[in-house]
Amino acid sequence: MAYLQQLPVLFLNLLEHEGKAFIHIWHKASPFISKRLKEATWIKYSKTYKCFVMHHSNQAIEMMHQHFQGLAKVDTRYLHKPKRLHPAQGTVVL
Repeated sequence: MAYLQQLPVLFLNLLEHEGKAFIHIWHKASPFISKRLKEATWIKYSKTYKCFVMHHSNQAIEMMHQHFQGLAKVDTRYLHKPKRLHPAQGTVVL
């Protein structure tokens, strides 16, 4: 199991652009990972956000897992962050 912890990690994060849901792919700088991301036809580089992005869909996430199987760990924990609650105006917060 120590081998799995040595694999690079790709973090998938929510990104909303013009009302559409996308996934921002974050990883430590690695020419190998960047090359693999460029090979994937469903992943694009965003000049606006200066990162790799893909559509937010279960199919795209599954393809990402398959594309990096055995090469890197795909971490989806940030896709499921609960929305922050904002108290109503005038509410006293203790």
